[in-house]
Amino acid sequence: MKTNKKKLGAHLSKELRVRYGTRSVGIRKGDKVKVMRGKFRNSSGKVERVDTKKERLFIDKIKVKKPDGSERYFPIAVSNVVITDPDLADQRRKDLLARKKGKKTPKKGD
Repeated sequence: MKTNKKKLGAHLSKELRVRYGTRSVGIRKGDKVKVMRGKFRNSSGKVERVDTKKERLFIDKIKVKKPDGSERYFPIAVSNVVITDPDLADQRRKDLLARKKGKKTPKKGD
């Protein structure tokens, strides 16, 4: 069975953009996000699962009731969220953000 290694990128909040010097970063389980569009606008929570095949996120506080009374996570499109607090437990991710911060694009005419 082939695994899907697609990277799903999400925008960073305005404060994080300044801190890390980049507009977006790949989203992972454990990141704290805020929903910006749709039925659950302004809701925030921690990413519980990332479905790379359908390009959807499942956030811990966003659930819907099923007809039998049980609850399930509601899938949210990656493009509709903003990362408010990235999970930096992984050293490789810290290194990635440090690398992005060091990379500055020259302006036209320089």
